[in-house]
Amino acid sequence: MYLNDNPTDLIEGHSYAPHRHYSDFIKQEYYDLLLEFFPPDELFKDEEPETRKNGQRPHWRRFMYVGADRWKNLSPYRVQIDDLPLIWRNFCRFMLEGNEYKDYVCKLLGVKNCDIRLDFHRTCQGRDASPHLDSLEKLGSQLFYFLPQRWKQYYGGNTILYTGLKKDIMNPEPRNFEHKKVFENRGNSSFIFKNTREAWHGVSLVRCPKGMHRQILNVVILKCAE
Repeated sequence: MYLNDNPTDLIEGHSYAPHRHYSDFIKQEYYDLLLEFFPPDELFKDEEPETRKNGQRPHWRRFMYVGADRWKNLSPYRVQIDDLPLIWRNFCRFMLEGNEYKDYVCKLLGVKNCDIRLDFHRTCQGRDASPHLDSLEKLGSQLFYFLPQRWKQYYGGNTILYTGLKKDIMNPEPRNFEHKKVFENRGNSSFIFKNTREAWHGVSLVRCPKGMHRQILNVVILKCAE
């Protein structure tokens, strides 16, 4: 209903995490409504941890999620579907309760089943996400970008894949990698990657004007709860 027909394979090679970048993954008429009625800021809470695992720089943003009450550390950020704007209520139910999207990502990632959590981020100017690896509980992530229509390319906030770590460290900075791959985040675009032990990724510095935010839906694809 909400999705176009999309490729069912990932791009592999050059030591990057298997990935794919999409244009128009969501049908445009639905994307336009989802962008117009992106969940309001009052549903979000500041996520500003003082530390991050392995001595990495913390990632600061405004955050909320929709999904099962399975992650106790995230409980303060959990939002009920009925608190969302109508188009998002329907879309979240489609993603969480239907089979179309789950069957698609399972085939794409080569797994039989998965759980899904819907994470929403709002990131202001001056923030980035340093290169990091996700926990192995995650099978992958698909990012849907809902940036304001006035977003310029030089405002940053791009998803980046890294490869060629030059030092045996777990808290690297971008300069510690030989290569990087930067992905478009404007318009009806989306990016998925498969989580591996070498799936280094991050977000470039957000340089938008004050009062504007990098807005995304991060569909977190997880191993099934035992």
